Amino acid sequence: MLRRVIALLQTPPAYLVAAAIVAVTMTVISILFGYLSPDSWFYILIAEGLRQGHGCALHGAYLGVYPCGYPLALALTAPAADTATLMISSKIANLLLLTGSFWFIWKASQNILVATVVALNPVTLLITLYTWSENLELFCICGAIYALTRVSAGAHPWRDRALLALFLTVGCFTRYFFGPFAFLLFVAAWLTHGRGTALRALPAFAVAGLFYIGYEGFNLTMSGYTTGMPRVPAPETPYYLVTTFIAAFWHDAWNMLVALGLLLGLGWPLIGLRRAAPAAKAEPGRHAAAMLILLAGAAFLGLAFILRARTLFDPYDTRTTGFGIVFILAGLTGRFVRLKDEAKWPAWAVLASGLFSVIYCDDTSIPLTLPTLGTPHWALAAAHVPDLVYRGPKPAVMVTFDIPSAPDRFGNVETTKPLYYGDTILISPALAPDVTPDTPKTLLAKLDIVGLRSCAFDFTAFPTLADFQAYLDSTTPVDQGFTLGGTPAVTSKSNWDPALQRYLLAVVQPGKLVPCRQVLDLPVTQAALAGQTETLAQAVKAERLFLNH
Repeated sequence: MLRRVIALLQTPPAYLVAAAIVAVTMTVISILFGYLSPDSWFYILIAEGLRQGHGCALHGAYLGVYPCGYPLALALTAPAADTATLMISSKIANLLLLTGSFWFIWKASQNILVATVVALNPVTLLITLYTWSENLELFCICGAIYALTRVSAGAHPWRDRALLALFLTVGCFTRYFFGPFAFLLFVAAWLTHGRGTALRALPAFAVAGLFYIGYEGFNLTMSGYTTGMPRVPAPETPYYLVTTFIAAFWHDAWNMLVALGLLLGLGWPLIGLRRAAPAAKAEPGRHAAAMLILLAGAAFLGLAFILRARTLFDPYDTRTTGFGIVFILAGLTGRFVRLKDEAKWPAWAVLASGLFSVIYCDDTSIPLTLPTLGTPHWALAAAHVPDLVYRGPKPAVMVTFDIPSAPDRFGNVETTKPLYYGDTILISPALAPDVTPDTPKTLLAKLDIVGLRSCAFDFTAFPTLADFQAYLDSTTPVDQGFTLGGTPAVTSKSNWDPALQRYLLAVVQPGKLVPCRQVLDLPVTQAALAGQTETLAQAVKAERLFLNH
Protein backbone atom coordinates (compact mmCIF):
# COMPACT_ATOMS: atom_id res chain seq x y z
CA MET A 1 0.00 0.00 0.00
CA LEU A 2 2.78 2.43 0.96
CA ARG A 3 4.62 1.67 -2.26
CA ARG A 4 1.49 2.42 -4.25
CA VAL A 5 1.07 5.77 -2.48
CA ILE A 6 4.73 6.64 -3.10
CA ALA A 7 4.39 5.65 -6.73
CA LEU A 8 1.26 7.78 -7.05
CA LEU A 9 3.06 10.80 -5.57
CA GLN A 10 5.71 10.43 -8.26
CA THR A 11 3.31 10.81 -11.18
CA PRO A 12 2.96 13.99 -13.26
CA PRO A 13 -0.78 14.35 -12.40
CA ALA A 14 0.01 14.26 -8.68
CA TYR A 15 2.69 16.93 -9.17
CA LEU A 16 0.27 19.18 -11.05
CA VAL A 17 -2.41 18.66 -8.39
CA ALA A 18 0.09 19.65 -5.71
CA ALA A 19 1.02 22.78 -7.68
CA ALA A 20 -2.67 23.61 -8.07
CA ILE A 21 -3.22 23.22 -4.31
CA VAL A 22 -0.46 25.77 -3.69
CA ALA A 23 -1.88 28.27 -6.19
CA VAL A 24 -5.46 27.91 -4.98
CA THR A 25 -4.38 28.24 -1.34
CA MET A 26 -2.65 31.48 -2.23
CA THR A 27 -5.77 32.75 -3.99
CA VAL A 28 -8.03 31.90 -1.06
CA ILE A 29 -5.71 33.74 1.35
CA SER A 30 -5.62 36.77 -0.94
CA ILE A 31 -9.43 36.91 -0.99
CA LEU A 32 -9.86 36.38 2.74
CA PHE A 33 -7.26 38.95 3.79
CA GLY A 34 -7.69 41.52 1.03
CA TYR A 35 -4.15 42.27 -0.12
CA LEU A 36 -5.11 45.60 -1.66
CA SER A 37 -2.62 48.48 -1.75
CA PRO A 38 -3.35 52.03 -2.99
CA ASP A 39 -2.16 50.98 -6.46
CA SER A 40 -4.60 48.05 -6.36
CA TRP A 41 -7.54 50.42 -5.93
CA PHE A 42 -6.54 52.45 -8.97
CA TYR A 43 -6.54 49.28 -11.09
CA ILE A 44 -9.95 48.30 -9.70
CA LEU A 45 -11.46 51.75 -10.17
CA ILE A 46 -10.14 52.01 -13.74
CA ALA A 47 -11.56 48.53 -14.45
CA GLU A 48 -14.92 49.78 -13.15
CA GLY A 49 -14.68 52.71 -15.54
CA LEU A 50 -13.92 50.39 -18.44
CA ARG A 51 -16.94 48.24 -17.65
CA GLN A 52 -19.09 51.38 -17.48
CA GLY A 53 -17.86 52.64 -20.84
CA HIS A 54 -15.62 55.47 -19.60
CA GLY A 55 -12.40 54.07 -21.07
CA CYS A 56 -9.09 54.15 -19.19
CA ALA A 57 -10.35 56.78 -16.79
CA LEU A 58 -10.74 57.45 -13.09
CA HIS A 59 -14.19 58.84 -12.26
CA GLY A 60 -14.57 59.81 -15.91
CA ALA A 61 -11.17 61.57 -16.30
CA TYR A 62 -8.39 59.94 -18.35
CA LEU A 63 -5.56 58.57 -16.21
CA GLY A 64 -2.28 57.63 -17.85
CA VAL A 65 -0.22 57.04 -14.71
CA TYR A 66 -1.45 53.44 -14.57
CA PRO A 67 -1.23 51.70 -17.97
CA CYS A 68 -4.56 50.28 -19.06
CA GLY A 69 -3.57 46.67 -19.80
CA TYR A 70 -4.10 45.21 -16.34
CA PRO A 71 -7.36 47.08 -15.59
CA LEU A 72 -8.62 45.85 -18.97
CA ALA A 73 -7.79 42.27 -17.98
CA LEU A 74 -9.67 42.77 -14.69
CA ALA A 75 -12.67 44.24 -16.54
CA LEU A 76 -12.78 41.36 -19.01
CA THR A 77 -12.66 38.68 -16.29
CA ALA A 78 -15.07 40.28 -13.79
CA PRO A 79 -18.67 39.01 -13.79
CA ALA A 80 -19.91 42.43 -12.64
CA ALA A 81 -18.64 46.00 -12.47
CA ASP A 82 -19.13 46.77 -8.76
CA THR A 83 -16.20 47.28 -6.41
CA ALA A 84 -16.86 44.25 -4.20
CA THR A 85 -16.99 41.89 -7.18
CA LEU A 86 -13.76 43.28 -8.64
CA MET A 87 -12.01 42.91 -5.29
CA ILE A 88 -12.59 39.16 -5.49
CA SER A 89 -12.52 38.58 -9.24
CA SER A 90 -9.13 40.33 -9.46
CA LYS A 91 -7.70 37.52 -7.34
CA ILE A 92 -9.22 34.92 -9.67
CA ALA A 93 -7.71 36.82 -12.61
CA ASN A 94 -4.30 36.66 -10.90
CA LEU A 95 -4.70 32.90 -10.49
CA LEU A 96 -5.46 32.52 -14.20
CA LEU A 97 -2.44 34.66 -15.11
CA LEU A 98 -0.22 32.62 -12.79
CA THR A 99 -1.46 29.39 -14.33
CA GLY A 100 -0.70 30.74 -17.80
CA SER A 101 2.79 31.84 -16.76
CA PHE A 102 3.46 28.37 -15.34
CA TRP A 103 2.30 26.68 -18.55
CA PHE A 104 4.29 28.95 -20.87
CA ILE A 105 7.57 28.42 -19.03
CA TRP A 106 6.93 24.68 -18.77
CA LYS A 107 6.46 24.39 -22.53
CA ALA A 108 9.30 26.77 -23.34
CA SER A 109 11.88 25.10 -21.08
CA GLN A 110 10.51 21.55 -21.38
CA ASN A 111 11.31 21.28 -17.68
CA ILE A 112 8.57 21.26 -15.04
CA LEU A 113 11.08 22.29 -12.36
CA VAL A 114 11.82 25.56 -14.18
CA ALA A 115 8.10 26.36 -14.39
CA THR A 116 7.79 25.63 -10.67
CA VAL A 117 10.66 27.95 -9.81
CA VAL A 118 9.09 30.77 -11.86
CA ALA A 119 5.52 30.45 -10.60
CA LEU A 120 5.58 28.93 -7.11
CA ASN A 121 8.08 30.92 -5.08
CA PRO A 122 7.86 33.62 -2.39
CA VAL A 123 8.43 36.50 -4.82
CA THR A 124 5.87 35.52 -7.45
CA LEU A 125 3.28 34.46 -4.89
CA LEU A 126 3.59 37.71 -2.93
CA ILE A 127 2.90 39.65 -6.12
CA THR A 128 0.05 37.30 -6.98
CA LEU A 129 -1.55 37.97 -3.59
CA TYR A 130 -1.96 41.63 -4.53
CA THR A 131 -4.05 43.20 -7.27
CA TRP A 132 -1.00 44.52 -9.12
CA SER A 133 -0.14 44.90 -12.81
CA GLU A 134 3.03 42.86 -12.29
CA ASN A 135 0.81 39.77 -12.52
CA LEU A 136 0.00 40.51 -16.15
CA GLU A 137 3.60 41.59 -16.73
CA LEU A 138 4.82 38.14 -15.62
CA PHE A 139 2.25 36.49 -17.91
CA CYS A 140 3.50 38.54 -20.87
CA ILE A 141 7.18 37.85 -20.16
CA CYS A 142 6.56 34.11 -19.89
CA GLY A 143 4.34 34.20 -22.96
CA ALA A 144 7.00 36.07 -24.94
CA ILE A 145 9.67 33.53 -23.93
CA TYR A 146 7.36 30.72 -25.00
CA ALA A 147 6.62 32.43 -28.33
CA LEU A 148 10.35 33.00 -28.95
CA THR A 149 11.06 29.29 -28.53
CA ARG A 150 8.31 28.58 -31.06
CA VAL A 151 9.74 31.14 -33.47
CA SER A 152 13.10 29.43 -33.08
CA ALA A 153 11.55 26.05 -33.88
CA GLY A 154 10.04 27.53 -37.05
CA ALA A 155 7.04 25.21 -37.32
CA HIS A 156 4.42 27.95 -37.76
CA PRO A 157 6.39 31.14 -38.50
CA TRP A 158 3.55 33.64 -39.06
CA ARG A 159 1.35 32.36 -36.27
CA ASP A 160 4.24 32.26 -33.81
CA ARG A 161 5.36 35.79 -34.70
CA ALA A 162 1.80 37.03 -34.27
CA LEU A 163 1.67 35.35 -30.86
CA LEU A 164 4.96 36.98 -29.88
CA ALA A 165 3.73 40.39 -31.05
CA LEU A 166 0.58 39.94 -28.97
CA PHE A 167 2.48 39.20 -25.74
CA LEU A 168 4.94 42.04 -26.31
CA THR A 169 2.21 44.54 -27.13
CA VAL A 170 0.08 43.61 -24.13
CA GLY A 171 3.19 43.87 -21.98
CA CYS A 172 3.82 47.42 -23.24
CA PHE A 173 0.17 48.19 -22.45
CA THR A 174 0.65 46.85 -18.92
CA ARG A 175 3.80 48.53 -17.60
CA TYR A 176 5.96 51.29 -19.02
CA PHE A 177 8.98 49.31 -17.84
CA PHE A 178 8.12 46.65 -20.41
CA GLY A 179 9.08 48.80 -23.42
CA PRO A 180 12.83 48.97 -22.76
CA PHE A 181 12.74 45.46 -21.30
CA ALA A 182 11.37 44.13 -24.60
CA PHE A 183 14.43 45.50 -26.39
CA LEU A 184 16.72 43.67 -23.95
CA LEU A 185 14.67 40.50 -24.44
CA PHE A 186 15.33 40.80 -28.19
CA VAL A 187 19.07 41.02 -27.49
CA ALA A 188 18.82 37.98 -25.20
CA ALA A 189 17.01 36.02 -27.92
CA TRP A 190 19.77 36.89 -30.39
CA LEU A 191 22.45 35.68 -27.94
CA THR A 192 20.70 32.45 -27.00
CA HIS A 193 18.82 31.39 -30.12
CA GLY A 194 20.98 32.94 -32.78
CA ARG A 195 20.80 35.63 -35.42
CA GLY A 196 18.24 33.79 -37.55
CA THR A 197 15.69 33.53 -34.74
CA ALA A 198 16.22 37.16 -33.76
CA LEU A 199 15.63 38.37 -37.32
CA ARG A 200 12.51 36.22 -37.68
CA ALA A 201 11.22 37.68 -34.40
CA LEU A 202 12.15 41.26 -35.31
CA PRO A 203 8.78 42.18 -36.90
CA ALA A 204 6.99 41.26 -33.67
CA PHE A 205 9.32 43.45 -31.62
CA ALA A 206 8.87 46.26 -34.16
CA VAL A 207 5.08 46.08 -33.82
CA ALA A 208 5.34 46.25 -30.03
CA GLY A 209 7.82 49.12 -30.25
CA LEU A 210 5.55 51.14 -32.50
CA PHE A 211 2.64 50.50 -30.14
CA TYR A 212 4.74 51.60 -27.16
CA ILE A 213 5.74 54.85 -28.87
CA GLY A 214 2.16 55.47 -29.97
CA TYR A 215 0.79 54.80 -26.47
CA GLU A 216 3.24 57.22 -24.88
CA GLY A 217 2.36 59.78 -27.56
CA PHE A 218 -1.31 59.35 -26.75
CA ASN A 219 -0.55 59.89 -23.05
CA LEU A 220 1.38 63.04 -23.94
CA THR A 221 -1.62 64.38 -25.82
CA MET A 222 -4.11 63.49 -23.08
CA SER A 223 -2.12 64.36 -19.96
CA GLY A 224 0.93 66.33 -21.03
CA TYR A 225 3.30 63.54 -19.97
CA THR A 226 4.39 60.35 -21.75
CA THR A 227 3.71 58.25 -18.65
CA GLY A 228 0.81 60.34 -17.33
CA MET A 229 2.81 62.26 -14.72
CA PRO A 230 6.04 64.26 -14.40
CA ARG A 231 9.11 62.16 -13.74
CA VAL A 232 11.86 63.65 -11.58
CA PRO A 233 15.44 62.48 -10.98
CA ALA A 234 16.01 60.10 -8.09
CA PRO A 235 16.73 62.23 -4.98
CA GLU A 236 18.81 59.56 -3.23
CA THR A 237 22.60 59.41 -3.25
CA PRO A 238 24.26 56.65 -5.34
CA TYR A 239 25.48 54.98 -2.16
CA TYR A 240 21.98 54.86 -0.68
CA LEU A 241 20.53 53.47 -3.93
CA VAL A 242 23.16 50.71 -4.09
CA THR A 243 22.71 49.70 -0.46
CA THR A 244 18.89 49.58 -0.71
CA PHE A 245 19.17 47.60 -3.95
CA ILE A 246 21.46 45.06 -2.29
CA ALA A 247 19.15 44.80 0.73
CA ALA A 248 16.10 44.21 -1.49
CA PHE A 249 18.03 41.70 -3.61
CA TRP A 250 19.24 39.75 -0.61
CA HIS A 251 15.79 39.67 1.03
CA ASP A 252 14.15 38.16 -2.05
CA ALA A 253 17.10 35.97 -2.99
CA TRP A 254 17.20 34.42 0.49
CA ASN A 255 13.50 33.55 0.44
CA MET A 256 13.86 32.18 -3.08
CA LEU A 257 16.85 30.04 -2.14
CA VAL A 258 15.04 28.53 0.85
CA ALA A 259 12.06 27.59 -1.35
CA LEU A 260 14.37 26.26 -4.09
CA GLY A 261 16.32 24.30 -1.49
CA LEU A 262 13.10 22.64 -0.29
CA LEU A 263 12.05 21.80 -3.85
CA LEU A 264 15.37 20.29 -4.87
CA GLY A 265 16.28 18.82 -1.48
CA LEU A 266 13.00 16.98 -0.88
CA GLY A 267 12.85 15.91 -4.50
CA TRP A 268 16.49 14.84 -4.72
CA PRO A 269 15.76 11.11 -5.12
CA LEU A 270 14.13 12.01 -8.44
CA ILE A 271 16.29 15.04 -9.32
CA GLY A 272 19.86 15.17 -10.54
CA LEU A 273 22.44 17.63 -11.84
CA ARG A 274 23.04 18.23 -15.52
CA ARG A 275 26.80 18.38 -15.74
CA ALA A 276 27.01 19.49 -19.36
CA ALA A 277 24.90 21.34 -21.86
CA PRO A 278 22.23 18.99 -23.27
CA ALA A 279 22.84 17.65 -26.71
CA ALA A 280 20.81 19.44 -29.35
CA LYS A 281 19.42 16.21 -30.79
CA ALA A 282 18.57 14.66 -27.44
CA GLU A 283 16.91 17.68 -25.82
CA PRO A 284 16.10 20.26 -28.49
CA GLY A 285 15.89 23.84 -27.27
CA ARG A 286 16.25 23.17 -23.54
CA HIS A 287 19.67 24.72 -23.16
CA ALA A 288 18.78 27.77 -25.27
CA ALA A 289 15.49 28.27 -23.42
CA ALA A 290 17.20 28.03 -20.03
CA MET A 291 19.78 30.60 -21.08
CA LEU A 292 17.07 32.90 -22.48
CA ILE A 293 15.23 32.75 -19.14
CA LEU A 294 18.47 33.46 -17.25
CA LEU A 295 19.39 36.42 -19.47
CA ALA A 296 15.83 37.75 -19.24
CA GLY A 297 16.23 37.77 -15.45
CA ALA A 298 19.59 39.52 -15.62
CA ALA A 299 18.15 42.10 -18.04
CA PHE A 300 15.14 42.69 -15.78
CA LEU A 301 17.30 43.15 -12.70
CA GLY A 302 19.82 45.43 -14.40
CA LEU A 303 17.14 47.56 -16.07
CA ALA A 304 15.21 47.93 -12.81
CA PHE A 305 18.34 49.15 -11.04
CA ILE A 306 19.27 51.64 -13.77
CA LEU A 307 15.79 53.10 -14.24
CA ARG A 308 15.20 53.56 -10.51
CA ALA A 309 18.69 55.03 -10.05
CA ARG A 310 17.84 57.65 -12.69
CA THR A 311 14.16 58.35 -12.00
CA LEU A 312 12.01 58.49 -8.88
CA PHE A 313 9.32 55.80 -8.67
CA ASP A 314 8.78 52.74 -6.47
CA PRO A 315 11.71 51.87 -4.17
CA TYR A 316 13.82 48.79 -4.70
CA ASP A 317 11.66 45.97 -3.41
CA THR A 318 9.96 42.76 -4.51
CA ARG A 319 7.81 44.56 -7.07
CA THR A 320 10.67 46.35 -8.79
CA THR A 321 13.45 43.74 -8.73
CA GLY A 322 11.89 40.42 -7.66
CA PHE A 323 11.19 38.95 -11.10
CA GLY A 324 14.83 39.44 -12.05
CA ILE A 325 15.91 37.10 -9.27
CA VAL A 326 13.11 34.66 -10.14
CA PHE A 327 14.18 34.30 -13.77
CA ILE A 328 17.88 34.09 -12.95
CA LEU A 329 17.33 31.19 -10.54
CA ALA A 330 14.86 29.55 -12.92
CA GLY A 331 17.36 29.79 -15.76
CA LEU A 332 20.12 28.28 -13.60
CA THR A 333 17.73 25.49 -12.61
CA GLY A 334 17.01 24.73 -16.26
CA ARG A 335 20.69 24.78 -17.11
CA PHE A 336 21.98 22.57 -14.28
CA VAL A 337 19.06 20.56 -12.84
CA ARG A 338 17.01 17.80 -14.42
CA LEU A 339 14.59 15.02 -13.57
CA LYS A 340 16.32 11.64 -13.58
CA ASP A 341 13.21 10.03 -15.03
CA GLU A 342 10.83 12.22 -17.07
CA ALA A 343 7.92 10.06 -15.91
CA LYS A 344 8.60 10.61 -12.19
CA TRP A 345 7.89 14.02 -10.65
CA PRO A 346 8.28 14.76 -6.88
CA ALA A 347 4.79 15.96 -5.90
CA TRP A 348 5.65 16.13 -2.19
CA ALA A 349 8.55 18.48 -2.93
CA VAL A 350 6.49 21.04 -4.85
CA LEU A 351 3.78 20.90 -2.18
CA ALA A 352 6.24 21.57 0.66
CA SER A 353 8.17 24.25 -1.22
CA GLY A 354 4.99 25.89 -2.48
CA LEU A 355 3.22 26.00 0.89
CA PHE A 356 6.36 27.44 2.49
CA SER A 357 6.32 30.12 -0.20
CA VAL A 358 2.65 30.90 0.43
CA ILE A 359 3.04 31.12 4.21
CA TYR A 360 6.24 33.16 4.32
CA CYS A 361 6.07 35.20 1.09
CA ASP A 362 4.90 38.20 3.14
CA ASP A 363 7.43 37.52 5.90
CA THR A 364 5.43 36.71 9.06
CA SER A 365 2.21 38.52 8.11
CA ILE A 366 0.26 35.43 7.03
CA PRO A 367 1.21 33.26 10.05
CA LEU A 368 0.15 36.12 12.33
CA THR A 369 -3.16 36.90 10.59
CA LEU A 370 -4.38 33.36 9.84
CA PRO A 371 -5.40 32.72 13.50
CA THR A 372 -7.79 35.71 13.33
CA LEU A 373 -9.91 34.00 10.66
CA GLY A 374 -13.45 33.47 11.92
CA THR A 375 -12.96 35.68 14.98
CA PRO A 376 -14.31 39.21 15.65
CA HIS A 377 -10.84 40.47 14.64
CA TRP A 378 -11.42 39.42 11.01
CA ALA A 379 -13.89 40.47 8.34
CA LEU A 380 -14.06 39.98 4.58
CA ALA A 381 -13.27 43.40 3.15
CA ALA A 382 -15.29 42.77 -0.01
CA ALA A 383 -18.41 42.38 2.13
CA HIS A 384 -17.87 45.72 3.87
CA VAL A 385 -16.93 48.16 1.10
CA PRO A 386 -18.93 51.03 2.71
CA ASP A 387 -16.51 50.89 5.65
CA LEU A 388 -13.75 51.98 3.26
CA VAL A 389 -15.65 55.03 1.99
CA TYR A 390 -16.12 58.50 3.47
CA ARG A 391 -19.54 58.83 5.14
CA GLY A 392 -19.64 62.47 6.23
CA PRO A 393 -21.00 65.54 4.45
CA LYS A 394 -19.75 65.52 0.89
CA PRO A 395 -18.98 68.91 -0.65
CA ALA A 396 -18.15 69.19 -4.34
CA VAL A 397 -14.52 70.11 -3.55
CA MET A 398 -12.43 68.67 -0.71
CA VAL A 399 -9.01 69.89 0.41
CA THR A 400 -7.51 66.63 1.65
CA PHE A 401 -4.41 65.62 3.54
CA ASP A 402 -4.51 62.06 4.82
CA ILE A 403 -7.35 59.57 5.16
CA PRO A 404 -8.15 57.06 7.91
CA SER A 405 -6.57 53.63 7.67
CA ALA A 406 -8.75 50.69 6.70
CA PRO A 407 -10.08 48.72 9.70
CA ASP A 408 -7.54 46.21 11.01
CA ARG A 409 -10.07 43.39 10.75
CA PHE A 410 -9.84 43.59 6.93
CA GLY A 411 -6.27 42.25 6.98
CA ASN A 412 -3.82 43.59 4.41
CA VAL A 413 -6.09 46.26 2.98
CA GLU A 414 -5.06 49.86 2.49
CA THR A 415 -7.28 52.51 1.01
CA THR A 416 -6.77 55.51 -1.24
CA LYS A 417 -8.35 58.91 -1.77
CA PRO A 418 -10.22 58.20 -5.05
CA LEU A 419 -11.96 55.26 -3.35
CA TYR A 420 -12.53 57.05 -0.05
CA TYR A 421 -13.97 60.27 -1.50
CA GLY A 422 -15.48 58.91 -4.72
CA ASP A 423 -15.99 61.46 -7.50
CA THR A 424 -15.44 64.49 -5.25
CA ILE A 425 -12.95 67.00 -6.69
CA LEU A 426 -9.81 66.64 -4.56
CA ILE A 427 -7.13 69.21 -3.80
CA SER A 428 -4.06 68.00 -1.93
CA PRO A 429 -0.73 69.67 -1.12
CA ALA A 430 1.97 68.94 -3.67
CA LEU A 431 4.87 67.30 -1.84
CA ALA A 432 8.51 66.60 -2.54
CA PRO A 433 10.23 64.66 -3.90
CA ASP A 434 7.68 63.94 -6.66
CA VAL A 435 7.15 67.64 -7.45
CA THR A 436 8.06 71.05 -6.10
CA PRO A 437 6.19 71.29 -2.79
CA ASP A 438 3.30 73.71 -2.49
CA THR A 439 3.61 76.95 -0.59
CA PRO A 440 0.55 78.39 1.22
CA LYS A 441 -0.06 80.68 -1.73
CA THR A 442 0.13 77.93 -4.41
CA LEU A 443 -2.10 75.60 -2.39
CA LEU A 444 -4.76 78.26 -1.90
CA ALA A 445 -4.49 79.28 -5.55
CA LYS A 446 -5.85 75.85 -6.49
CA LEU A 447 -9.12 76.84 -4.83
CA ASP A 448 -9.46 79.72 -7.27
CA ILE A 449 -9.39 77.24 -10.14
CA VAL A 450 -12.20 75.01 -8.87
CA GLY A 451 -14.17 77.72 -7.04
CA LEU A 452 -15.79 77.69 -3.60
CA ARG A 453 -19.34 76.69 -4.52
CA SER A 454 -19.16 73.77 -2.07
CA CYS A 455 -15.77 73.27 -0.49
CA ALA A 456 -14.23 72.06 2.77
CA PHE A 457 -10.89 71.29 4.41
CA ASP A 458 -11.00 67.71 5.72
CA PHE A 459 -9.15 67.25 9.01
CA THR A 460 -11.31 64.33 10.17
CA ALA A 461 -8.43 61.84 9.82
CA PHE A 462 -6.53 63.60 12.63
CA PRO A 463 -8.14 63.25 16.09
CA THR A 464 -5.48 65.41 17.74
CA LEU A 465 -3.02 68.12 16.83
CA ALA A 466 -0.19 65.66 17.50
CA ASP A 467 -1.57 63.36 14.81
CA PHE A 468 -1.54 66.20 12.29
CA GLN A 469 1.97 67.21 13.33
CA ALA A 470 3.13 63.64 12.70
CA TYR A 471 1.61 63.85 9.22
CA LEU A 472 3.47 67.10 8.55
CA ASP A 473 6.73 65.52 9.69
CA SER A 474 6.87 63.13 6.70
CA THR A 475 10.31 62.84 5.10
CA THR A 476 12.08 60.96 2.30
CA PRO A 477 15.31 59.04 3.10
CA VAL A 478 18.09 60.04 0.71
CA ASP A 479 21.32 58.78 2.26
CA GLN A 480 22.74 56.66 5.03
CA GLY A 481 26.04 56.41 6.81
CA PHE A 482 28.51 53.57 6.46
CA THR A 483 28.84 51.14 9.35
CA LEU A 484 30.34 47.70 9.83
CA GLY A 485 27.78 46.81 12.47
CA GLY A 486 24.51 48.05 13.87
CA THR A 487 21.97 50.23 12.13
CA PRO A 488 23.40 53.01 9.95
CA ALA A 489 22.18 56.56 10.45
CA VAL A 490 19.72 57.57 7.72
CA THR A 491 19.59 61.11 6.33
CA SER A 492 16.14 62.29 5.26
CA LYS A 493 14.67 65.40 3.65
CA SER A 494 11.31 66.95 4.50
CA ASN A 495 8.58 66.55 1.90
CA TRP A 496 7.04 69.89 2.86
CA ASP A 497 7.60 73.57 2.27
CA PRO A 498 8.27 74.99 5.79
CA ALA A 499 5.90 77.92 5.29
CA LEU A 500 3.07 75.54 4.34
CA GLN A 501 3.75 73.46 7.45
CA ARG A 502 3.43 76.55 9.63
CA TYR A 503 0.30 77.71 7.83
CA LEU A 504 -1.49 74.37 8.13
CA LEU A 505 -0.64 74.13 11.82
CA ALA A 506 -2.35 77.49 12.21
CA VAL A 507 -5.58 76.56 10.43
CA VAL A 508 -6.02 72.92 11.38
CA GLN A 509 -9.06 71.95 13.44
CA PRO A 510 -8.41 68.32 14.40
CA GLY A 511 -11.24 65.90 13.76
CA LYS A 512 -13.37 68.45 11.88
CA LEU A 513 -14.60 69.24 8.40
CA VAL A 514 -14.03 72.98 7.99
CA PRO A 515 -15.72 75.05 5.23
CA CYS A 516 -13.19 76.62 2.87
CA ARG A 517 -14.73 80.08 3.37
CA GLN A 518 -14.07 79.85 7.10
CA VAL A 519 -10.42 79.00 6.48
CA LEU A 520 -10.02 81.72 3.86
CA ASP A 521 -11.42 84.37 6.20
CA LEU A 522 -8.76 83.70 8.84
CA PRO A 523 -6.05 86.40 9.22
CA VAL A 524 -3.35 83.80 8.66
CA THR A 525 -4.85 82.97 5.28
CA GLN A 526 -5.04 86.62 4.26
CA ALA A 527 -1.39 87.02 5.18
CA ALA A 528 -0.48 83.92 3.16
CA LEU A 529 -2.34 85.16 0.09
CA ALA A 530 -0.62 88.53 0.42
CA GLY A 531 2.74 86.77 0.61
CA GLN A 532 3.80 88.69 3.72
CA THR A 533 6.27 86.43 5.51
CA GLU A 534 6.52 88.39 8.78
CA THR A 535 2.76 88.92 8.98
CA LEU A 536 2.25 85.22 8.26
CA ALA A 537 4.52 84.21 11.14
CA GLN A 538 2.71 86.56 13.52
CA ALA A 539 -0.69 85.35 12.32
CA VAL A 540 0.32 81.71 12.74
CA LYS A 541 1.24 82.38 16.37
CA ALA A 542 -1.99 84.31 17.05
CA GLU A 543 -4.18 81.75 15.29
CA ARG A 544 -2.53 78.89 17.18
CA LEU A 545 -3.27 80.63 20.51
CA PHE A 546 -6.88 81.24 19.41
CA LEU A 547 -7.47 77.60 18.41
CA ASN A 548 -5.85 76.30 21.60
CA HIS A 549 -8.37 78.28 23.64
